[in-house]
Amino acid sequence: MARILIGIDGSKGALKALDYVVERKRRGEKIEVLLLYAQPLIKAHGPMISQSMVKEYQAQEAEKVLAAAGLKTRAKFLEADTYVEAGDPSECIIAFAKKSKCGEIVMGSRGLGRLSGLLLGSVVAKVVQLADVPVVVVK
Repeated sequence: MARILIGIDGSKGALKALDYVVERKRRGEKIEVLLLYAQPLIKAHGPMISQSMVKEYQAQEAEKVLAAAGLKTRAKFLEADTYVEAGDPSECIIAFAKKSKCGEIVMGSRGLGRLSGLLLGSVVAKVVQLADVPVVVVK
């Protein structure tokens, strides 16, 4: 059984990547799916924003993103384990794929990054360049 990591960030591109894997499963491919929400690190700045406020915000964001992806996977009869990592998103995805022994990474062509106007997001480009396993970019 193939183990596939899908990078999820709440964007339309990420949900298209999820749809792509759902379709593969629907066609009878034997796959195990892991959903990873790799959050950028946010640092507390002074007394107005504490580290606990940052952690609470990140937990709420992770829950929203993974809940939306989870609803979509359940609606399409695909079970997936969900994970959250904090740090540089591309580095988190690459390290998690290696640690989890994933044979493939699937990502949307554009996520929610600051440079959303680019054809290929910077996170995706870095993952494609540095990952040790095949990376499928869904447009």
